[in-house]
Amino acid sequence: MAATHVYGFILCRELIERWAMQHCPLPEGLDMSTLSPEEARIERSVTRALACTLLPMTIYREFPRLPSEWYRLVLMDDYGRYILVLKDNGTVAQANAKLEPEDVEGVRVMLELETQKPKWYPIME
Repeated sequence: MAATHVYGFILCRELIERWAMQHCPLPEGLDMSTLSPEEARIERSVTRALACTLLPMTIYREFPRLPSEWYRLVLMDDYGRYILVLKDNGTVAQANAKLEPEDVEGVRVMLELETQKPKWYPIME
């Protein structure tokens, strides 16, 4: 059965871009201030795409007790918001997977999500 809901944190585009700039270094010698607006937009898009792969991998390496079948972000809407998936309802086992509170809190703190708590969200098919 395909998952219809995922449990996790919402990450806005700004958070992903900030994380990308901190953890995905620009190519040697590239200075964003010297790029045209279009070149800068493309560079930010590439860096954001890279971050969408590296961010979940980093989280799951830092918190290895999180269910390991999820190393991904799910695009939530047209506003560039993503869900960092901690588990889903694709199977009973996945829906009931135990998450250690200290791991969930560690993810929240690591991503500077302030008071956000993970929740169940519907996903598009």
